[in-house]
Amino acid sequence: MPYVVLIALSLFFASCDQSENSVADNGDPIAYEIVNHPYSLRVESGGTLVFRDWNTWYEFWGAHPECGGEGCVNPAPYVDFENETVAAIFWGMEGTGCHDYAARLNAVFRFENQTTLDVAPVTDSCAFRVISYPALFVRFARANGPVSFSGSVPGR
Repeated sequence: MPYVVLIALSLFFASCDQSENSVADNGDPIAYEIVNHPYSLRVESGGTLVFRDWNTWYEFWGAHPECGGEGCVNPAPYVDFENETVAAIFWGMEGTGCHDYAARLNAVFRFENQTTLDVAPVTDSCAFRVISYPALFVRFARANGPVSFSGSVPGR
């Protein structure tokens, strides 16, 4: 009987250690800022992108007209790519327009040179229905190493 209690306690403490380590492995939270809310960009499939230079950022922005194909393109928001990186999360086409897309990002972490964006699950608590293409662009201190996404990442 004492062995059963010992095994049960070992399993309990092992599970506590794993959850603590998974948080610690993400690194320290770093500050981030929302670049904008591009509600009208038509990125039809879910996924992620990382922008590290002005040319890639400008080309992406220019390829997604925000005026319903009328040729009207808002300029790409300014980003200081010498000191900042931008990460984008696209949820693709959705049938609701009521989400606070900023709330879909839990945090941005940095561990050594690895940056991780932790994406929150989508909750649908709205009766308002309209086709939308939700996306979130966030900027943070320049990431010279890999940038990854964890949690409820769209397109996976």
